[in-house]
Amino acid sequence: MDIMEQAIHKLDTELDKATEDRGYLGAINQIVRMLFNEDESYAEKVLEEKHTLEHAYKTMRHIAQKNRGSASCVCIAPDEAQDIIGRFYGFWGDPFDFDPDEKIKQTIPAAAKQRLIPATKKDKLMPLPAASKPTDQISLFGEV
Repeated sequence: MDIMEQAIHKLDTELDKATEDRGYLGAINQIVRMLFNEDESYAEKVLEEKHTLEHAYKTMRHIAQKNRGSASCVCIAPDEAQDIIGRFYGFWGDPFDFDPDEKIKQTIPAAAKQRLIPATKKDKLMPLPAASKPTDQISLFGEV
Protein backbone atom coordinates (compact mmCIF):
# COMPACT_ATOMS: atom_id res chain seq x y z
CA MET A 1 0.00 0.00 0.00
CA ASP A 2 1.51 3.35 -1.02
CA ILE A 3 1.44 6.45 1.17
CA MET A 4 -1.64 7.93 -0.54
CA GLU A 5 -3.63 4.77 0.08
CA GLN A 6 -2.49 4.72 3.71
CA ALA A 7 -3.65 8.31 4.22
CA ILE A 8 -7.04 7.60 2.63
CA HIS A 9 -7.37 4.45 4.74
CA LYS A 10 -6.60 6.48 7.90
CA LEU A 11 -9.22 9.11 7.01
CA ASP A 12 -11.87 6.48 6.24
CA THR A 13 -11.12 4.52 9.41
CA GLU A 14 -11.47 7.65 11.53
CA LEU A 15 -14.79 8.43 9.85
CA ASP A 16 -16.07 4.88 10.34
CA LYS A 17 -15.19 4.93 14.05
CA ALA A 18 -16.77 8.35 14.68
CA THR A 19 -19.93 8.34 16.76
CA GLU A 20 -20.70 12.06 16.67
CA ASP A 21 -20.48 14.83 14.07
CA ARG A 22 -20.17 12.31 11.23
CA GLY A 23 -21.54 14.79 8.69
CA TYR A 24 -18.88 17.37 9.51
CA LEU A 25 -16.13 14.77 9.64
CA GLY A 26 -17.26 13.39 6.28
CA ALA A 27 -17.07 16.87 4.74
CA ILE A 28 -13.56 17.39 6.13
CA ASN A 29 -12.59 13.95 4.78
CA GLN A 30 -13.76 14.98 1.30
CA ILE A 31 -11.88 18.30 1.43
CA VAL A 32 -8.64 16.56 2.44
CA ARG A 33 -9.07 14.02 -0.39
CA MET A 34 -9.64 16.88 -2.83
CA LEU A 35 -6.45 18.57 -1.62
CA PHE A 36 -4.51 15.35 -2.31
CA ASN A 37 -5.06 16.10 -6.02
CA GLU A 38 -3.04 19.32 -5.64
CA ASP A 39 -0.02 17.73 -3.98
CA GLU A 40 0.55 14.08 -3.11
CA SER A 41 3.01 15.04 -0.37
CA TYR A 42 0.00 16.07 1.75
CA ALA A 43 -0.61 12.37 2.40
CA GLU A 44 2.48 12.20 4.64
CA LYS A 45 1.13 14.98 6.85
CA VAL A 46 -2.27 13.29 7.19
CA LEU A 47 -0.54 10.19 8.55
CA GLU A 48 0.91 12.12 11.51
CA GLU A 49 -0.76 10.93 14.72
CA LYS A 50 -1.82 14.40 15.88
CA HIS A 51 -3.79 15.02 12.66
CA THR A 52 -7.25 13.53 13.04
CA LEU A 53 -10.59 14.44 11.49
CA GLU A 54 -12.06 15.06 14.94
CA HIS A 55 -9.25 17.42 15.89
CA ALA A 56 -9.61 19.25 12.55
CA TYR A 57 -13.35 19.67 13.23
CA LYS A 58 -12.69 20.98 16.76
CA THR A 59 -10.22 23.48 15.30
CA MET A 60 -12.80 24.71 12.79
CA ARG A 61 -15.50 24.95 15.46
CA HIS A 62 -13.13 26.85 17.78
CA ILE A 63 -12.32 29.41 15.09
CA ALA A 64 -15.98 29.83 14.15
CA GLN A 65 -17.04 30.35 17.77
CA LYS A 66 -14.24 32.82 18.34
CA ASN A 67 -15.28 34.87 15.29
CA ARG A 68 -19.04 34.80 15.84
CA GLY A 69 -19.18 37.80 18.15
CA SER A 70 -22.63 38.07 19.70
CA ALA A 71 -24.34 35.80 17.17
CA SER A 72 -25.96 32.63 18.44
CA CYS A 73 -24.87 30.42 15.54
CA VAL A 74 -21.65 29.93 13.63
CA CYS A 75 -20.81 29.44 9.98
CA ILE A 76 -17.66 29.00 7.93
CA ALA A 77 -17.51 29.65 4.20
CA PRO A 78 -16.19 26.76 2.07
CA ASP A 79 -12.99 28.56 1.06
CA GLU A 80 -12.29 29.48 4.70
CA ALA A 81 -12.96 25.87 5.75
CA GLN A 82 -10.47 24.64 3.15
CA ASP A 83 -7.87 27.12 4.39
CA ILE A 84 -8.38 26.05 8.03
CA ILE A 85 -8.08 22.37 7.10
CA GLY A 86 -4.93 23.04 5.04
CA ARG A 87 -3.34 24.93 7.91
CA PHE A 88 -4.43 22.32 10.47
CA TYR A 89 -2.84 19.46 8.52
CA GLY A 90 0.24 21.56 7.76
CA PHE A 91 -0.29 21.69 4.00
CA TRP A 92 0.37 25.46 4.03
CA GLY A 93 0.63 28.45 6.33
CA ASP A 94 1.49 28.63 10.00
CA PRO A 95 0.04 26.09 12.43
CA PHE A 96 -2.64 27.24 14.87
CA ASP A 97 -1.41 28.32 18.29
CA PHE A 98 -4.43 27.45 20.44
CA ASP A 99 -6.02 24.41 22.03
CA PRO A 100 -9.31 23.74 20.23
CA ASP A 101 -10.68 22.02 23.34
CA GLU A 102 -10.53 25.20 25.42
CA LYS A 103 -13.84 26.99 25.97
CA ILE A 104 -14.32 30.34 24.29
CA LYS A 105 -15.15 33.02 26.84
CA GLN A 106 -18.09 35.01 25.56
CA THR A 107 -18.43 38.52 26.89
CA ILE A 108 -21.69 40.41 26.94
CA PRO A 109 -21.37 43.67 24.98
CA ALA A 110 -21.90 46.83 27.05
CA ALA A 111 -24.98 47.77 25.00
CA ALA A 112 -26.60 44.42 25.82
CA LYS A 113 -25.85 44.83 29.52
CA GLN A 114 -27.67 48.17 29.55
CA ARG A 115 -30.77 46.57 28.03
CA LEU A 116 -31.04 43.99 30.80
CA ILE A 117 -33.83 44.98 33.15
CA PRO A 118 -34.35 42.97 36.33
CA ALA A 119 -37.72 41.25 36.60
CA THR A 120 -40.10 42.72 39.16
CA LYS A 121 -42.96 41.04 40.97
CA LYS A 122 -46.36 42.38 39.96
CA ASP A 123 -48.47 43.51 42.89
CA LYS A 124 -51.85 42.38 41.57
CA LEU A 125 -53.23 40.66 38.54
CA MET A 126 -55.37 42.44 35.99
CA PRO A 127 -58.96 41.16 35.81
CA LEU A 128 -59.93 39.21 32.72
CA PRO A 129 -62.07 41.08 30.18
CA ALA A 130 -65.82 40.50 30.37
CA ALA A 131 -67.19 37.81 28.10
CA SER A 132 -70.07 39.99 26.85
CA LYS A 133 -70.19 41.58 23.41
CA PRO A 134 -69.26 45.30 23.37
CA THR A 135 -72.27 47.57 22.75
CA ASP A 136 -70.50 49.73 20.16
CA GLN A 137 -69.66 46.80 17.85
CA ILE A 138 -71.55 46.63 14.54
CA SER A 139 -72.74 43.26 13.29
CA LEU A 140 -72.22 42.75 9.55
CA PHE A 141 -74.07 39.46 9.35
CA GLY A 142 -77.41 40.40 10.92
CA GLU A 143 -76.65 38.94 14.32
CA VAL A 144 -78.03 40.70 17.33
